[in-house]
Amino acid sequence: MVLAEVRQGTARGRFLPQWAGFMWARPGFAKVGDIRALDTEEGSYQTTAPAISADVLRDQGFTFLLQLALPDVRPYWARHEHDGEVTGLIAADGSWAEHVAPVGSRPAFVEQGGPRRLWSVTEETHAWWQAHGKPDWSRFGITATAGGQTVWYESPDSDQRWRLPT
Repeated sequence: MVLAEVRQGTARGRFLPQWAGFMWARPGFAKVGDIRALDTEEGSYQTTAPAISADVLRDQGFTFLLQLALPDVRPYWARHEHDGEVTGLIAADGSWAEHVAPVGSRPAFVEQGGPRRLWSVTEETHAWWQAHGKPDWSRFGITATAGGQTVWYESPDSDQRWRLPT
């Protein structure tokens, strides 16, 4: 929710501290298994050790920021019979990432593929979020004009801005 003021065709305001959720209104997505098969054949598949825990995707303050960095990405959660808990991200362009939780003595790992490294962007976004004191969405605002919408951090004049897709 945003409290905005409209002047001369420009709406500008801050996100309110109250939480409001809506249904996903995104385009269709391919199945991760189908995408992974293509990545393995094309060599764009990567496995790494995660710098952060997948639990961060359950923090509403962080996920607000992450959706600005990855506006076309949808999260999902699953349970694999051998690997345990899986937290995933998938994009319509075929990019995907899965954080597999540690099981027994096996450490957590991340698998990702496609044209973008979604988990790498997630870790970079998390580092920014921590460096700025873990701000919630009320520290952000939005400016909307006929030409587009931009979310800013702390001030409309901030250098830290994210253009929203239209």
